[in-house]
Amino acid sequence: MKRILLIITGIVLMLPLSADCQEILVDRSILIKVASQLDSFELLKDKQSKYLEFKDSCESLVDSQSEFIDTQEKLLYNRNRQIDFLKQSQQEYKDLLKVNDDIINLYKKKTKIAKRNTVISLVGGGVLTIGLTTGLLITLIQ
Repeated sequence: MKRILLIITGIVLMLPLSADCQEILVDRSILIKVASQLDSFELLKDKQSKYLEFKDSCESLVDSQSEFIDTQEKLLYNRNRQIDFLKQSQQEYKDLLKVNDDIINLYKKKTKIAKRNTVISLVGGGVLTIGLTTGLLITLIQ
């Protein structure tokens, strides 16, 4: 690129001589314009490398942000599953409480029946004892 620039600069400097010698009518402003465009291409290549580096860093940032978003989505999914499991555990606990209440009520009924049977047994045993004692006394008195 620098060789081309040097050649064009040489042509620009030698333009009056070469135009006279070879009878070529090339305007000096055209050659200056071409030389400045070649310089702008050089600048463009420098800028292009900087822009490519910037583009690569932006793509890297976008990729890392995308991975971060994916990770956050997975965390949210796991949290939602935890919430569902906890709701299910809560429902199972409520069901267990209901079963426990039913068992407690059943044992209360059995306890009442057992108390009643005990009272009946004691009263019946007392009546039987009094009856036997009375019968024995009657038998002894006769």
